[in-house]
Amino acid sequence: MGSEISIYKTAAERDAKTIADLLETNARNAQTMAEWNVAGQLIASQSKALRESLESN
Repeated sequence: MGSEISIYKTAAERDAKTIADLLETNARNAQTMAEWNVAGQLIASQSKALRESLESN
């Protein structure tokens, strides 16, 4: 009985670590996606400004 509990405890600890690692990875990916989103918006606004500038000349 004791060894069974030990096996479950070890598995639960491993699963908890896996979940923590996944959450950390998700947080990093979300940060990267947010940065790319901002960069994309900046590029789009610069492209629009350049296009408007060329059209007005």
